[in-house]
Amino acid sequence: MSIGTNFTIHDLSYSYGDTPVFEHINETFNVGQMNVLMSPSGSGKSTLLSLIAGILTTQSGRIEYPVTAPRFSMVFQENRLLESQSIMHNLRLVNPALTPEAACNALKSVGLPYRVDKKVCKLSGGEKRRIAILRALMASYDILLLDEPFTGLDEENKLLMMEFIKTKAMGHTAILVTHNKEEAEFWGCKISRCLA
Repeated sequence: MSIGTNFTIHDLSYSYGDTPVFEHINETFNVGQMNVLMSPSGSGKSTLLSLIAGILTTQSGRIEYPVTAPRFSMVFQENRLLESQSIMHNLRLVNPALTPEAACNALKSVGLPYRVDKKVCKLSGGEKRRIAILRALMASYDILLLDEPFTGLDEENKLLMMEFIKTKAMGHTAILVTHNKEEAEFWGCKISRCLA
């Protein structure tokens, strides 16, 4: 698949009914790198990511992607895990070829030394969050979208997951949205405030 150099939002506006979420947004993201978008809660960050991923349909403006028909992986603000199913079942939703051994090694790398057949409903909130992040990173993707990914994590586990993402997403195009200044500055890249 050919990788281009342009990942650009052109004059993008979106409304829910008569209520505008944002208007005339323009932004260029770096291809093959982490991009951070920082703005206050309620400014439309999740809506923007949903438009980029094609979950919502663009109303006005356009998005130019670095590849044709890009594959997305996303960490939503909610975990969106199948609670009644095992950790392994949830990870295989995005990677059907995943072996139990590889899954165990991945779990250990994010501080979860559990059996892969453990039910998600038996995990704590912070553990579920780490599984949600892990699942997104185990998918095959062209663009990784991270919507307030560290919600519900204590400082120790937040740092662990930030380092994990930094390693696993290296060389990939990624967009992380946050309202947290420390989380934004961690990545050492340009911080966009197009929704501020």
